[in-house]
Amino acid sequence: MSEPADPGSAATPTDSPTDSPAARRAAARRAATRRRQVRRRLLRRARVDARRALHRYRGRSGLLIGLLLGALLGVLGLTLVEQATRPDGRSIAAQSPLRIVMDRDVSAGRQRIRLLQQWNDLQRGLLRAGRPAYPLVDVAELAADATAWHDDLVTRFQSREPADVVTLDVTWTPEFAEGGYLRPIDTDRLRLDDFLAQPMRTCEYGGQIWALPFNTDVGLLYYNTALIQPAAGRFETWDRLTTTLSTLDLPAGVAAYVGQFDSEGLSVNVQEILQPAVDSRAKVTVSDAAHRQFTAFVERLTARAGPFPAHNEERSYSQFSAHRAAVMRNWPLAIRRLGMLAENPVPFAVSPVPGGGMLGGQNLAVTATSERPIAAQALIEFLTDTHSQQQLFQQGGFAATRRSTYFNHDLRQAYGPDRSQPDSRRWTTDIILDAVENARLRPREQHYARFSAELQRSLRPVLTGAARPPDRPALEQALTRALTGRLDGERQWWRLLADA
Repeated sequence: MSEPADPGSAATPTDSPTDSPAARRAAARRAATRRRQVRRRLLRRARVDARRALHRYRGRSGLLIGLLLGALLGVLGLTLVEQATRPDGRSIAAQSPLRIVMDRDVSAGRQRIRLLQQWNDLQRGLLRAGRPAYPLVDVAELAADATAWHDDLVTRFQSREPADVVTLDVTWTPEFAEGGYLRPIDTDRLRLDDFLAQPMRTCEYGGQIWALPFNTDVGLLYYNTALIQPAAGRFETWDRLTTTLSTLDLPAGVAAYVGQFDSEGLSVNVQEILQPAVDSRAKVTVSDAAHRQFTAFVERLTARAGPFPAHNEERSYSQFSAHRAAVMRNWPLAIRRLGMLAENPVPFAVSPVPGGGMLGGQNLAVTATSERPIAAQALIEFLTDTHSQQQLFQQGGFAATRRSTYFNHDLRQAYGPDRSQPDSRRWTTDIILDAVENARLRPREQHYARFSAELQRSLRPVLTGAARPPDRPALEQALTRALTGRLDGERQWWRLLADA
């Protein structure tokens, strides 16, 4: 659900001079030319076989046989051509499977994998009925950890390992599109108005749409209503949250706050407090007010409870679900998990993150090297349609990327009413929808991973109590240098031109 922490000096998709975007585009053109040549050869062979059959059986008694055999061979040849050239990417015979490379499915009941199985069942049914069908799909699951997932994708792209569809973290679109590893989505036949605006923005880069949103995420605050009254849980500002947490009278062994402070989780959680702004030149600024609220949050909570533990999403959830934390910052997936606890369930309510949570989630993209881009996009459209989005949300806990899904009656009943304030007539799904629509985007720049790594390097010692927060100008300068891809004072030529 989050971005890689530190590619640092590790290779990124644009680092290899022998594997440039231009070279990949040229390879894709050569592959298309080869496919056209194969289709022409198949068609010529079908015509030749038909003429030979007619010539061989041209006698009176064999005229009918010759005509039938010639027609049969001609149809067979045209069928082979059709398998490779149908405008909609379908075939009336089985084809080699599509391949989707995705991060590990952590949804409840592995709903992503179930959707892929439903796709395969649908295509098998069409083939049994003698109707055109898309290829089946094979899946390769990568690590759930964002850093390992990102690095594995980089390796696969650079080694040209076959894949038709990939899942991407929402911050990776600029990096992989700029590197020439993705094929733009064909939007001519799509209706995009039902997709939520913020998730769709993460699919865009350079005036084109490179992906469709698979599932979305946004930071939420969960609080134990046995420890904090719902009326007091409307944390409208970080200052109010800090004051509430630092003055709570809690039982021994119960933490005031748990979040995600490992790798990219640290970067996301800190950005929700610092709320950095990025201009068109990738210059990073942090307001005085945001810097002060971050400093107060860290210093007052570490003074009370010691260093922030380097929890990820799972460890934060485990601590909160065991009644050992008053407030937890986490993603919407935790709502379904907490609601499914059979023994000793935690009484909880959900509130938006002050100032807006950071947007997370995954997108689906067609690779530039896919030889069946039409079928690959059809798979993406299937995985992002309204039925799939409801299944992912209602049964899997992954927030939907389509607005209409949030108003489904069964879905609302599954998530229950808003418990954040007495006598509320809203649904929990309304809170999630509002949070997604008001979510903050992480910087949409090619070198976001370096920015994230620098943010972690600068602030991890602060969260452990080993250092005070850095001065605001120094932090802004370090983050700007990372986001523009500069290391040790190096400046990129296009930034020099922009400054001229």
